[in-house]
Amino acid sequence: MTALEPTGLNSKHSNFIGKSQARVEDEALLRGLGRYGGDLATPPGTLHAAVLRSPHAHARLTSVNLPQALDMPGVHGVLKGEYVKRWEAPFAVGVRQPMEHWCVAVDKVRYVGEPVAVVIAESRYFAEDALDAVRVDYEILLVVIDPEDALGEAAAVLHD
Repeated sequence: MTALEPTGLNSKHSNFIGKSQARVEDEALLRGLGRYGGDLATPPGTLHAAVLRSPHAHARLTSVNLPQALDMPGVHGVLKGEYVKRWEAPFAVGVRQPMEHWCVAVDKVRYVGEPVAVVIAESRYFAEDALDAVRVDYEILLVVIDPEDALGEAAAVLHD
């Protein structure tokens, strides 16, 4: 074996590396005949969801008010972190630290775009309109942009 040969590969596999291969799995896609979930008809009675996302990188949720959204036409429900925490378990996390990760922010947002509320409605349009009626108050918290600064004693803590 020379220094240029890939290690751990036998000659059977190395015949494929760096060479054009015929695509056999996706002929329908290449010919424009593929079907996607978005191409399928929506069954009658299907509800639609719209997600309200945080505009802040780090903030405490001081209130998430839903009554106006709940009263809008076509709205079947609105989820917020408090409800999700009551009904579900947190996601598994890949670190060995005592922390919880939820599908919707609970108490605090930790990144821009984190879901804060989810509106469930009869149509996508009703759901998106109802997002405007969800009122969220944030207490903006400090953020750390530099990884080395994050190691400092005075750095903002993301997971208490």
